[in-house]
Amino acid sequence: MKKYLLLFIACSLSASLSAQNPAGAIDRFRAGFELGVNHSLLHSKEGLSEKIIMHNDIGFQMGMLMEYAFNDRFLISTSFGFSLNDSKVLKGTGELPYNVFGLSADFMIHGIYRFSTSGVCPYILTGPSFIHPMAIDRSNSAQFPTGNNISVDAGFGLEKAFGSLFIAPELRYSLGLSEVNRDPSLRTLTYHRVTFTFKFKG
Repeated sequence: MKKYLLLFIACSLSASLSAQNPAGAIDRFRAGFELGVNHSLLHSKEGLSEKIIMHNDIGFQMGMLMEYAFNDRFLISTSFGFSLNDSKVLKGTGELPYNVFGLSADFMIHGIYRFSTSGVCPYILTGPSFIHPMAIDRSNSAQFPTGNNISVDAGFGLEKAFGSLFIAPELRYSLGLSEVNRDPSLRTLTYHRVTFTFKFKG
């Protein structure tokens, strides 16, 4: 895990520095990173027995991002990062919980529309995201993996420039479309998520 974090930090700093534009140049490309929190929303399409409980709580998220502006209003944003999610199925006394997306690698492509181009700029976003599970205790035969998740994201944010640095708090909702369950004792599980992050771009 440490090597992934070091690689992420190095890539984020490199991308942010390389995206600096000279004064007066058209700011087509931006790069930076995001830090934030998320809340998992694990859901079962079928009814569950009384002893089975869905546990959803707050996790953490970080990632590096790059943006390309087609004009002052429309741009596309790609990001790659890691999420520490708190979502699991509690099966009852004496049984190990089924951890769903404890640690995941996330890749997102979002289209963004800005409502203004100066001052505090509100914007909306939408696009697909891909979540790949990374953490599982393979030495424990009672632990089951989690399937990859494809989601549709939608959200909004506010962007403000501080010199050459742009800061944007952003709230987004991810609607999971995939069946992620690999535990034979359970049935259909879908994974959704609410994320609040701060983006730092230059």
